[in-house]
Amino acid sequence: MEKNIGIDIDGVITDETHVNENIWHHALCEFMGCDLKRIAEKYPFTEAYGLKSGVVYKFLEEYEEEIYRNITPLKGVRETIDYLLQRGCNIYLITARKLEFEELTVN
Repeated sequence: MEKNIGIDIDGVITDETHVNENIWHHALCEFMGCDLKRIAEKYPFTEAYGLKSGVVYKFLEEYEEEIYRNITPLKGVRETIDYLLQRGCNIYLITARKLEFEELTVN
């Protein structure tokens, strides 16, 4: 029997620790030039940090590719995926990342 497994990428197989310690937070603080604090436990930066959408757009334009290039998988993720592939499972990566980052994402 063929098994299909879908795995979300960001925050599931990538190492994104506590919200104020993860790669996105550090990059946003660097971009803004100050130590930001989340004001809400929301996903959109506009709500989480109270930023205007134009600021978030500019941040993503400047940092998104670098973040995807530098983010690391959690310990054991590669080995687990290899194990599943060796046993004939089909692995599907699930993400909201833009298609332009596909090569970065799968490598």
